[in-house]
Amino acid sequence: MSDTVEKMNEAKFFLEKLKTETKMPDFNYYLSACISSARSILWVMKAEYSKVDGWKDWYDSESPSIEERQLLKKLNDIRVRTQKISPIDTYIRAVLNVNEDKVTEEMKSKLRKMDKKEVEFTVSAYDPENEPVDDENTVTFHGKLAGYHHELEDFPKSDIKEICVKYINSLEALVDKCEKKFGNELKEKPHPIFSFDFTNPDILK
Repeated sequence: MSDTVEKMNEAKFFLEKLKTETKMPDFNYYLSACISSARSILWVMKAEYSKVDGWKDWYDSESPSIEERQLLKKLNDIRVRTQKISPIDTYIRAVLNVNEDKVTEEMKSKLRKMDKKEVEFTVSAYDPENEPVDDENTVTFHGKLAGYHHELEDFPKSDIKEICVKYINSLEALVDKCEKKFGNELKEKPHPIFSFDFTNPDILK
């Protein structure tokens, strides 16, 4: 297995952990590891294939689209920030399914006043016997929780897991092309899989 494929598998390993993790801060740890691993794949590819005839011309011809370049830049900015400034810190966005007939003009007015302000909120099962009393600083919605996801400010209103899936799928497609076209050109490297020592190294003397 090439170093490039091994690095690809590492990124996919962290992505799978990310898909099933909900607990914090574990989610952030897996996200950080996933992005760092993924951003290293092309560097490993360049180090491994740069001396293979025809590889550089092929790689240059596989230039990313404008959308992919924007994604790469944002993810690289995140990676640099987490390594040099501060750790990844996601937040959760809940999506509520609210009956439009229940949204009054008064509620809309209150929400507009709250826009871009820090507010407290509570989510609880609806209990008609304990109906909360609204005041000028409080608004109550009745509805169903349609879902939730983790976000980063770099990708507002987007599920960061889906961003990672899209990115790693794109990388895997490139790695597959590279392996099919140039994989046989690599020289096999010895790879030790097992070794042992004696507790008393003088035993055989």
